[in-house]
Amino acid sequence: MPSALRVLAAVLALASPRAAFAQANTGPYVSAGVAFERRNLGTDELKATMVGLNSVTTFAKPIKPAPAATVGVFLTKVVAVEAQVERSALVTWPYTYSYPEDVTKHTAEHRDTLLLGNVRIRAKCWSSVCLEPVAGAGLAVHHSSSVTTATCGQVGAPLPCTPANKLDWDANEAKLALDFGADIRLKMNTRFAIVPSVRVHFIDHNSNALHGMDQRLPDSGDRWFLAFGVSISVR
Repeated sequence: MPSALRVLAAVLALASPRAAFAQANTGPYVSAGVAFERRNLGTDELKATMVGLNSVTTFAKPIKPAPAATVGVFLTKVVAVEAQVERSALVTWPYTYSYPEDVTKHTAEHRDTLLLGNVRIRAKCWSSVCLEPVAGAGLAVHHSSSVTTATCGQVGAPLPCTPANKLDWDANEAKLALDFGADIRLKMNTRFAIVPSVRVHFIDHNSNALHGMDQRLPDSGDRWFLAFGVSISVR
Protein backbone atom coordinates (compact mmCIF):
# COMPACT_ATOMS: atom_id res chain seq x y z
CA MET A 1 0.00 0.00 0.00
CA PRO A 2 2.72 2.54 0.86
CA SER A 3 4.33 1.79 -2.51
CA ALA A 4 1.03 2.47 -4.30
CA LEU A 5 0.69 5.79 -2.45
CA ARG A 6 4.20 6.76 -3.52
CA VAL A 7 3.41 5.92 -7.13
CA LEU A 8 0.19 7.98 -6.94
CA ALA A 9 2.07 10.92 -5.45
CA ALA A 10 4.66 10.73 -8.23
CA VAL A 11 1.96 10.71 -10.91
CA LEU A 12 0.25 13.74 -9.35
CA ALA A 13 3.56 15.57 -9.17
CA LEU A 14 4.24 14.91 -12.85
CA ALA A 15 0.76 16.22 -13.71
CA SER A 16 1.24 19.48 -11.82
CA PRO A 17 1.77 22.74 -13.79
CA ARG A 18 5.29 23.12 -12.38
CA ALA A 19 6.29 19.62 -13.49
CA ALA A 20 4.67 20.11 -16.89
CA PHE A 21 6.72 23.28 -17.31
CA ALA A 22 9.89 21.50 -16.27
CA GLN A 23 9.33 18.74 -18.84
CA ALA A 24 9.38 21.25 -21.71
CA ASN A 25 12.18 23.57 -20.69
CA THR A 26 14.48 22.95 -23.68
CA GLY A 27 13.93 22.57 -27.40
CA PRO A 28 12.39 24.58 -30.25
CA TYR A 29 9.36 26.87 -30.23
CA VAL A 30 7.46 29.13 -32.61
CA SER A 31 5.17 32.06 -31.83
CA ALA A 32 2.94 34.49 -33.66
CA GLY A 33 1.21 37.60 -32.39
CA VAL A 34 0.71 41.31 -32.70
CA ALA A 35 2.43 44.36 -31.18
CA PHE A 36 0.88 47.79 -30.73
CA GLU A 37 3.08 50.86 -31.09
CA ARG A 38 2.78 54.61 -31.61
CA ARG A 39 5.16 56.34 -33.99
CA ASN A 40 6.08 60.00 -34.08
CA LEU A 41 7.11 60.84 -37.65
CA GLY A 42 8.66 64.14 -36.61
CA THR A 43 7.91 67.78 -37.38
CA ASP A 44 7.56 69.95 -40.47
CA GLU A 45 10.01 72.68 -39.49
CA LEU A 46 10.51 74.14 -42.99
CA LYS A 47 6.79 74.73 -43.50
CA ALA A 48 6.53 76.33 -40.06
CA THR A 49 9.41 78.69 -40.88
CA MET A 50 7.92 79.67 -44.24
CA VAL A 51 4.57 80.72 -42.79
CA GLY A 52 6.03 82.33 -39.65
CA LEU A 53 4.64 79.93 -37.08
CA ASN A 54 6.09 79.90 -33.58
CA SER A 55 5.50 76.17 -33.21
CA VAL A 56 5.88 73.34 -35.68
CA THR A 57 3.37 70.73 -36.76
CA THR A 58 3.89 67.33 -35.13
CA PHE A 59 3.12 64.29 -37.26
CA ALA A 60 2.30 61.87 -34.45
CA LYS A 61 0.26 58.85 -35.47
CA PRO A 62 -2.13 56.79 -33.32
CA ILE A 63 -1.28 53.37 -31.95
CA LYS A 64 -1.34 50.80 -34.74
CA PRO A 65 -0.89 46.99 -34.84
CA ALA A 66 2.25 45.29 -36.13
CA PRO A 67 2.16 41.51 -36.78
CA ALA A 68 5.18 39.52 -35.60
CA ALA A 69 6.47 35.95 -35.81
CA THR A 70 9.32 34.21 -33.94
CA VAL A 71 11.22 30.94 -34.31
CA GLY A 72 13.60 29.95 -31.53
CA VAL A 73 15.17 27.18 -29.49
CA PHE A 74 15.97 26.88 -25.78
CA LEU A 75 19.59 25.68 -25.79
CA THR A 76 19.49 25.14 -22.03
CA LYS A 77 16.83 25.45 -19.34
CA VAL A 78 17.64 29.16 -19.16
CA VAL A 79 18.99 30.45 -22.49
CA ALA A 80 17.28 30.56 -25.89
CA VAL A 81 18.18 32.10 -29.24
CA GLU A 82 15.53 33.20 -31.72
CA ALA A 83 14.84 34.95 -35.01
CA GLN A 84 11.97 37.46 -35.16
CA VAL A 85 10.19 39.26 -37.98
CA GLU A 86 7.91 42.23 -37.23
CA ARG A 87 6.15 44.37 -39.85
CA SER A 88 5.05 47.79 -38.67
CA ALA A 89 1.77 49.31 -39.80
CA LEU A 90 1.88 51.44 -42.94
CA VAL A 91 1.87 55.15 -42.06
CA THR A 92 0.70 57.69 -44.66
CA TRP A 93 0.36 61.48 -44.75
CA PRO A 94 -0.48 64.14 -47.39
CA TYR A 95 1.67 67.12 -48.42
CA THR A 96 1.64 69.84 -51.09
CA TYR A 97 4.38 71.31 -53.28
CA SER A 98 3.81 74.95 -54.33
CA TYR A 99 6.20 76.33 -56.93
CA PRO A 100 5.74 79.11 -59.56
CA GLU A 101 5.55 76.52 -62.32
CA ASP A 102 3.12 74.12 -60.64
CA VAL A 103 1.22 73.19 -57.50
CA THR A 104 0.89 69.46 -56.77
CA LYS A 105 -0.61 67.34 -54.02
CA HIS A 106 1.10 64.17 -52.87
CA THR A 107 0.72 61.27 -50.45
CA ALA A 108 3.80 59.78 -48.80
CA GLU A 109 4.07 56.55 -46.82
CA HIS A 110 6.57 54.62 -44.82
CA ARG A 111 6.92 51.27 -43.07
CA ASP A 112 9.65 49.33 -41.24
CA THR A 113 10.12 45.56 -41.35
CA LEU A 114 12.27 44.37 -38.43
CA LEU A 115 14.54 41.35 -38.89
CA LEU A 116 15.98 40.57 -35.46
CA GLY A 117 18.18 38.00 -33.78
CA ASN A 118 17.42 37.84 -30.03
CA VAL A 119 18.66 36.12 -26.91
CA ARG A 120 15.97 35.10 -24.42
CA ILE A 121 16.70 34.42 -20.74
CA ARG A 122 14.27 32.47 -18.57
CA ALA A 123 15.00 34.54 -15.49
CA LYS A 124 12.38 33.31 -13.03
CA CYS A 125 9.47 30.88 -12.97
CA TRP A 126 6.53 30.57 -10.63
CA SER A 127 4.52 27.39 -11.28
CA SER A 128 3.32 27.85 -14.91
CA VAL A 129 4.40 31.52 -15.22
CA CYS A 130 7.86 32.62 -16.34
CA LEU A 131 9.59 36.01 -16.67
CA GLU A 132 11.80 36.12 -19.79
CA PRO A 133 13.93 39.19 -20.60
CA VAL A 134 14.80 39.51 -24.32
CA ALA A 135 17.50 41.51 -26.10
CA GLY A 136 18.93 41.49 -29.58
CA ALA A 137 19.84 43.34 -32.77
CA GLY A 138 19.29 43.18 -36.50
CA LEU A 139 18.04 45.23 -39.41
CA ALA A 140 15.04 47.44 -40.06
CA VAL A 141 14.22 47.36 -43.76
CA HIS A 142 12.72 50.81 -44.25
CA HIS A 143 10.31 51.38 -47.13
CA SER A 144 9.29 54.88 -48.23
CA SER A 145 7.38 56.09 -51.25
CA SER A 146 5.42 59.08 -52.54
CA VAL A 147 2.70 59.45 -55.18
CA THR A 148 1.44 62.63 -56.87
CA THR A 149 -2.33 62.58 -56.33
CA ALA A 150 -3.41 65.86 -58.01
CA THR A 151 -2.17 68.81 -60.08
CA CYS A 152 -3.60 72.22 -59.20
CA GLY A 153 -2.23 74.71 -61.71
CA GLN A 154 0.41 77.26 -60.74
CA VAL A 155 1.00 79.56 -57.78
CA GLY A 156 -0.07 82.63 -59.76
CA ALA A 157 -2.74 80.82 -61.77
CA PRO A 158 -4.48 78.22 -59.61
CA LEU A 159 -6.81 75.72 -61.27
CA PRO A 160 -9.26 73.17 -59.92
CA CYS A 161 -7.20 70.17 -58.86
CA THR A 162 -7.09 67.34 -61.39
CA PRO A 163 -6.60 63.81 -60.01
CA ALA A 164 -3.27 62.21 -60.86
CA ASN A 165 -1.44 59.00 -60.05
CA LYS A 166 2.28 59.44 -60.61
CA LEU A 167 4.96 57.69 -58.57
CA ASP A 168 7.48 60.21 -57.21
CA TRP A 169 9.83 57.70 -55.62
CA ASP A 170 9.88 54.23 -54.10
CA ALA A 171 12.90 53.32 -51.98
CA ASN A 172 14.04 50.66 -49.53
CA GLU A 173 16.97 50.99 -47.16
CA ALA A 174 18.35 48.79 -44.38
CA LYS A 175 18.87 50.42 -40.97
CA LEU A 176 20.40 49.21 -37.72
CA ALA A 177 17.75 47.98 -35.24
CA LEU A 178 18.05 47.07 -31.55
CA ASP A 179 15.47 45.25 -29.43
CA PHE A 180 15.03 45.20 -25.65
CA GLY A 181 12.18 44.00 -23.47
CA ALA A 182 10.60 41.19 -21.49
CA ASP A 183 7.87 38.59 -21.85
CA ILE A 184 5.59 36.93 -19.32
CA ARG A 185 5.05 33.33 -20.46
CA LEU A 186 1.70 32.00 -19.22
CA LYS A 187 1.81 28.28 -19.85
CA MET A 188 -1.53 26.70 -20.78
CA ASN A 189 -0.26 23.11 -21.10
CA THR A 190 2.90 21.28 -22.18
CA ARG A 191 2.80 22.84 -25.68
CA PHE A 192 0.93 26.14 -25.68
CA ALA A 193 1.53 29.44 -23.89
CA ILE A 194 0.08 32.94 -24.03
CA VAL A 195 2.89 35.51 -23.97
CA PRO A 196 2.23 39.21 -23.16
CA SER A 197 5.28 41.33 -23.95
CA VAL A 198 6.76 44.80 -23.79
CA ARG A 199 9.48 45.93 -26.18
CA VAL A 200 11.64 48.97 -26.86
CA HIS A 201 12.86 49.17 -30.46
CA PHE A 202 15.68 51.41 -31.62
CA ILE A 203 15.82 52.10 -35.38
CA ASP A 204 18.65 54.21 -36.77
CA HIS A 205 16.46 56.61 -38.75
CA ASN A 206 18.35 59.64 -39.98
CA SER A 207 16.69 63.02 -40.43
CA ASN A 208 15.18 62.24 -43.82
CA ALA A 209 14.73 58.47 -43.54
CA LEU A 210 10.96 58.63 -43.36
CA HIS A 211 10.40 60.08 -46.78
CA GLY A 212 13.48 60.03 -48.98
CA MET A 213 13.49 63.84 -49.26
CA ASP A 214 14.17 66.66 -46.84
CA GLN A 215 11.61 69.28 -47.89
CA ARG A 216 8.16 70.03 -46.48
CA LEU A 217 7.73 66.65 -44.89
CA PRO A 218 8.10 65.27 -41.36
CA ASP A 219 11.69 65.48 -40.21
CA SER A 220 13.67 64.11 -37.25
CA GLY A 221 11.17 61.48 -36.15
CA ASP A 222 11.60 59.18 -33.19
CA ARG A 223 14.32 56.56 -33.20
CA TRP A 224 12.91 54.81 -30.11
CA PHE A 225 9.55 53.03 -30.19
CA LEU A 226 7.69 51.46 -27.27
CA ALA A 227 5.49 48.48 -28.18
CA PHE A 228 3.14 46.27 -26.18
CA GLY A 229 2.11 42.91 -27.60
CA VAL A 230 0.70 39.46 -27.08
CA SER A 231 1.46 36.21 -28.88
CA ILE A 232 0.71 32.49 -28.86
CA SER A 233 3.77 30.27 -28.43
CA VAL A 234 3.86 26.60 -29.48
CA ARG A 235 6.52 24.04 -28.60
